[in-house]
Amino acid sequence: MQGRLAEIIRAGRDAATVAETHRTIWVDTVRDVAEGYSALLVGHGGAIELALAACFPDASHDSWGTPFAHCDGARLGFADGRFVSIEFHRAPQSPIQPS
Repeated sequence: MQGRLAEIIRAGRDAATVAETHRTIWVDTVRDVAEGYSALLVGHGGAIELALAACFPDASHDSWGTPFAHCDGARLGFADGRFVSIEFHRAPQSPIQPS
């Protein structure tokens, strides 16, 4: 799934505009964060995947696993005006309770 999103972005479709808009917002936000501090950006509805693919266009997107679920996220490293690392944080899955 993640790899497909990257393909769509590279093709320059409307999703590319959305992805680049989010990436720009993220860069503008974290650029002003002081060393040793962090920023929390919250997304929903599939936008986080597009933004992450735009932030890391050359990454192996298919290795990122399934699309994000509720409460999933990623910690990004930022240096010299660009995103340089990514660490995924997946929320534990709740076991289905028998009726």
